[in-house]
Amino acid sequence: MNEIKKIAYLLKFTRNYSTTLVREILSSDSPEEMLLRYYHSCEFAEKQWKAALEAWDEYLNDDSYHFISIFEEGFPSRLRSLETPPMGLFYQGELQLLSRPLLGVVGSRKLRDNVAQWCDLHLSAFLDRYPVPILSGAARGVDQLGHSLALQKGIPTVCVLPSGFHCLYPKNFQRISEKIVGQGGCLVTEYFPDQEVKAFQFHQRNRIISILSRLLLVLQAERKSGSLITANFTRMQGGAIAALPGDPTDPVFFGTNDLLAEGVHLLRDRDDLVCLFQRALVEA
Repeated sequence: MNEIKKIAYLLKFTRNYSTTLVREILSSDSPEEMLLRYYHSCEFAEKQWKAALEAWDEYLNDDSYHFISIFEEGFPSRLRSLETPPMGLFYQGELQLLSRPLLGVVGSRKLRDNVAQWCDLHLSAFLDRYPVPILSGAARGVDQLGHSLALQKGIPTVCVLPSGFHCLYPKNFQRISEKIVGQGGCLVTEYFPDQEVKAFQFHQRNRIISILSRLLLVLQAERKSGSLITANFTRMQGGAIAALPGDPTDPVFFGTNDLLAEGVHLLRDRDDLVCLFQRALVEA
């Protein structure tokens, strides 16, 4: 099995790599055999491949995280439906959480007091009734509020990272990350452990949050924001989205108010949240 993991990890460094190829392998009668045949017959981007191979040996000896390839049993099936699925996931904690119904919570880093108050009142009450794992992306503001609320209630929370495990972002997330794993949650990333955060990786991270969220809550968002990118990914995939209305004069709510004008579900209180989540479970 380690050979399959290594090949999946190195596949991106072959000259003929494409998501079409990955889908052909996954849909074959014997994916592992086809993967091995392809790998042993292909050409490599030599410099990158050698560096990646050396790094793989180091990663394999680090027991602080695990790696699962897209070709293995146990890989989250919803991720395989992405147009550009990750070849594998590095993770800490309980990976099986990614196959459960998750409540996605996203929003601005500039957390407003009234949004925090709404979460303390309505999201908290919902979680008391339905202890659904919270899914988010580690950023300051709304993301970390969602993770922290789940931790306070002893509910597992899942975090999709925009970087590798050796380069956690933001820096203040280290303390929260340890609590997430310690309380039965999961940290997951498609990036190699030494991969530092880059702007485009936030967008790639958001596509994973979107496909794993049974219901996506957008609690506050500016017009040009990662939260709206996540919402757009969710819409493209036919997922359920709910948005919290906000002050029409405050730019951090322009994006959420736009979503509501475009027809996403209105989120007012805990009763809306219960109804929308139950509907999302039925329609999934």
